[in-house]
Amino acid sequence: MFDKLPYEIFKQIAWRIPQEDKISLTYVCKRSYESIIPFIYQNLFLNETYHINGDYDNSFGTCYWSVLNFHYIDEDDSNTKNDMSNRRLAKVKFSYFERTLAESPKRLCPLINRIRCTWHLNEDVMTNVLKLLSEYGSNLKFVDQFVRSSVNKGLEPLSKQLKTLTLTPPTLMPTHNSVSGSYLNKIDRLLLKCDLSRLEKLSIHINALKYFKNTGSPMKIKALVLNLRPDTL
Repeated sequence: MFDKLPYEIFKQIAWRIPQEDKISLTYVCKRSYESIIPFIYQNLFLNETYHINGDYDNSFGTCYWSVLNFHYIDEDDSNTKNDMSNRRLAKVKFSYFERTLAESPKRLCPLINRIRCTWHLNEDVMTNVLKLLSEYGSNLKFVDQFVRSSVNKGLEPLSKQLKTLTLTPPTLMPTHNSVSGSYLNKIDRLLLKCDLSRLEKLSIHINALKYFKNTGSPMKIKALVLNLRPDTL
């Protein structure tokens, strides 16, 4: 039935059905597969462990976002044989996602518009994903919620098209040391490569007073995240 619907009607349905139903539609027929795939890849939430949908936000893993999906493992249940933890299984799923993109980069990467990360995603896999997106992710506009500078390095080729910017901290966790000059130089170079007039979301993990003083024209920020840390003030 779905493959017979006009695309505009199909589109309205696709935005309102959960991820599991979208996946099911890929098995109906070729036309359904071709129609639903863009809705699966458009908005991705890369979870580092099992994702539990919250009552306060039903969009995750349902209609708007697609997550790395797998069955929950009760790691505290002595009656259950656990071959791997939820975190390990999420890492495996993340590597499968990378492999899928690598198999069809010209087809799948342009479908991705938004990526929401988690802090402890596997760096090697993330680096490979970003390499693919840097070459083929022509429609990627939003990448956020990461704290590793390596992600920014991987996003450099896309800096002019992105509408998000994250000024990452020097380390994942705060320290008692002050930031180094080389770290601040990296931040300066990152800002020079970005089109600040396009930014809609800005995440700052350093002293915001040192930057954005003379942007030339008003910025279009819709969402601002400030992480105040004693080692970056």
